[in-house]
Amino acid sequence: MRTRFYKSDKLRQRKPTTIVLDGARLKKLRLSRKMTQQHVADAIGCTREFVASMEAETTMPSVQTAEALRDLFGAEAQDKRALVIVID
Repeated sequence: MRTRFYKSDKLRQRKPTTIVLDGARLKKLRLSRKMTQQHVADAIGCTREFVASMEAETTMPSVQTAEALRDLFGAEAQDKRALVIVID
């Protein structure tokens, strides 16, 4: 599990945000929905390689990408602790 903290960004009007990602749980959630990494990548607007690196926890998503993942998987992502976004 990895955590990344994004500071406030007045230019983008973004509040401080903390993202907690559990790659193994994200992968389990993706597989439970019978989705490939490419399906997820197409849905959130990134590459398959980026999805693989998030699952391997070598890369953390930006706030925008994390929100797209949350929109894709809904409340289930937070319920299963695969992705948690905390806006301070």
